[in-house]
Order: sequence, then structure tokens, then C-alpha cells
Amino acid sequence: MIHVLTAERLREVLDYDRGTGVFTWRIYRSSNARAGDVAGTSDNGYVKIWIDGRQYRAHRLAWLHVTGNWPEHEIDHENRIKSDTTFKNLRPATRKQNQENLNPIRANTSGHRGVCWNKKERKWHAQIGHERAHLHLGWFANIQDAIAARQRAERTLFTHSDGSHGKN
Repeated sequence: MIHVLTAERLREVLDYDRGTGVFTWRIYRSSNARAGDVAGTSDNGYVKIWIDGRQYRAHRLAWLHVTGNWPEHEIDHENRIKSDTTFKNLRPATRKQNQENLNPIRANTSGHRGVCWNKKERKWHAQIGHERAHLHLGWFANIQDAIAARQRAERTLFTHSDGSHGKN
């Protein structure tokens, strides 16, 4: 992906607070955006910022602002909150690693990814997907046991190159 925005240009127009994840304008933009104003708008949970006629996601800008380089692949929000652009919450990730750190789908009644109640068996079912395979982790009378089985599988299968783990 070709990026026209450089770290130098970004730092020229925006300040970034690593601790809060907030971008503020350094320059006067218009009657709606003055120097010192918070930059960005919320769109589908992400913060997006327009710079020089192009829209960028704030988490990618945060990476560029701090490191001086665009991320090679994707940027994952470690705590799964799309609007949290604090630098400690961001990490480079492949598409696969980013997908491993998704929230449970809305239909999930257990509140834990890969754990669901099976009416027919009258037990909790733990499962996980990995490298195009659907892995059955077992049937459990207790939800905590099903969650623990899922978490063990995550630690085994989703170890990142930096030693951290995806949270599914």
C-alpha cells in the first residue's frame, strides 16, 4: 500500500498523546478546527482523521507518529476497543493475528468466543478455528471448564512472534 503521508508531515499538523491516544491539531485548519482542537471523528467505532484530503484511521496514524513508519500489515487493538488509540494498546499484527483477537459474535450467549451451550447435549461446547480447521475442544458440564479449555488452546495456537497471545 502506497502512503503519501509521511511521519514528518503528520507531526507537522498533529500532536499525539501516547497516554490518552488523542490527536490534536497543531495548525489552524478552518473555522471548525483550530490549533489545539481534538482531531478526528468516530466512524463504526474507529477514530478517523482527514489530512491533506485523505482519510486515515487514527490507530495507524498513532503508529506512524510514534515509530516514524507505516505498519507493515495491520494494527491490532489489544483490548479490542477500536476507539482506544493509546500507544500501549496498539501492536503490529498480521491479518490472522488481528482476527484471532476479535470479540465474540453478538449471538454468543456465553460471552466467551468459542464457547456455547448445546441444548441437545445439555453441555457447554468449546471449539476453536485455526489454519482453516475447526477444532472441537470438548463438551463440559461447567462453563468455566469450557472457557479454560478454549484459553489453553488459544495460548497453544495463537502465540505471536513477540511472545504475546491473541485474546479470543
